[in-house]
Amino acid sequence: MKLGLAVVYLVRGDSEALLRIHLERIRRHTTVPHVIHGAPLRLPAAFHRRLEGAGVRLHSLTPPSGALSHVEHSALLTELLNHAVADGCTHVGTLHVDSFPVADDWVETIAARLGPGAPVAAVLEEMEGDTMARPNLAGMIALADFWREARPWLTPSAEREQTAEWKAFLHRHRQHVTHSGVGLGYCLEQAGKTWLPLRRTNGRRRHPVLGGVYDDRIFHLGAATRPQSFFTDGQTAVESGAMRRRRRWAGWARQVLPKPIRRILSPLRPIGQFYDQRPRLQNETISAEIRAELFADPDHFLAAAMLDRE
Repeated sequence: MKLGLAVVYLVRGDSEALLRIHLERIRRHTTVPHVIHGAPLRLPAAFHRRLEGAGVRLHSLTPPSGALSHVEHSALLTELLNHAVADGCTHVGTLHVDSFPVADDWVETIAARLGPGAPVAAVLEEMEGDTMARPNLAGMIALADFWREARPWLTPSAEREQTAEWKAFLHRHRQHVTHSGVGLGYCLEQAGKTWLPLRRTNGRRRHPVLGGVYDDRIFHLGAATRPQSFFTDGQTAVESGAMRRRRRWAGWARQVLPKPIRRILSPLRPIGQFYDQRPRLQNETISAEIRAELFADPDHFLAAAMLDRE
C-alpha cells in the first residue's frame, strides 16, 4: 500500500502552530508508506521551508485566474491527486491544512472498507448543509485505480452548473451547498458508484461544525482560512440564500469585470452582507478559543475531543 495525500497549503500568517500540528500528526499516525503532495498558495516563505523540512513534495501550480476560492482549491487538489496517481500510489486522499489524522490505523481502517462499488470514503458534515452529494475533502481516501480510470472532477464548471442533469442531481439530494467535493459525488453517481461517509463521532455541544472528529480518525478544525460562517447559522434559509446570491454575483463579477475595476468595487463588498452577522461573530469567538486550546496542548485537546460524546 502506498498513500498519496493532496493538500493545498493556504495558511494564515498567525497559523504556524496549526501547520506544525498538521504535519506532525500526519507523520505520527500514518504508518504506511506515504507522500504528501502539496501546493503552496500565497504562502509565507517561512512556511515553505517548514513544508520542505517535513518532506512535503511541493508542486508549483497555477490556480485558475479569477476563480472563486473553492474552485481555485478544487483545481489545485485535482492536479495534486493526478500527481499522486502518476507516482504509483495505490490509494490517494485529501486533507485540509486544518485537518489531520488522530488515530494510528486511520488509513488502513478506512482503506479496508473501500471496494469497486464504493471506491471513496470521506467526511460527511450534515451541519454544513451536506448530503451524500458531497464528499467533504477535509478528509477523503480513494482507490487510486478509480481516480486513474474515472478522472473525476471536484467542482463543476460554470457550464455544467447550468445543465438539467446537474440541477437534478442537487435537487435529488437536497444539496444546497456547492463547494469542493460535490463534483466528486456527481461523478461517482454517474459511474453507478457510491461513497462511504465518515460521520462526526464527537459531540457538538461546543459548536455544531468547528472542532469535529470524524469516524474517530480525522480531526477537522473548520474554516481556518475562510470567514466563520456556516450553513446552520441563524436563520438558515435567509442566510444560505444570501450567500448563494453573493456567490453567483461574485462569480459573474470575476469572470466579466477586469481586475482594476474589481479593486475599485471591493469596498462595496460589505454592503452585500445583509444577513445577520451575530452568528459569525460568535463563531469567531468559539474558533479562537478552540485554536488557543489546540495550539497550547495538542495532545490534551485532541484526547478530550475524541472522548467527548455530548
